[in-house]
Amino acid sequence: MSGRLGIDDVSPTVDCGRYPVKAVVGEHVPIQATVWREGHDAVAATVAWRGPTDRAPR
Repeated sequence: MSGRLGIDDVSPTVDCGRYPVKAVVGEHVPIQATVWREGHDAVAATVAWRGPTDRAPR
């Protein structure tokens, strides 16, 4: 893949990403971001998240 790849407008954030976002168990947290790439090809992204006791992201 050639060209630049960008991820902008990530939400939710706390203090412009300085601190991690927190939630309680069972709370629905919508996650969104603008993912782009130079050119005409389609782009997709996957969210990797980690719970408080997880060592590796899911």
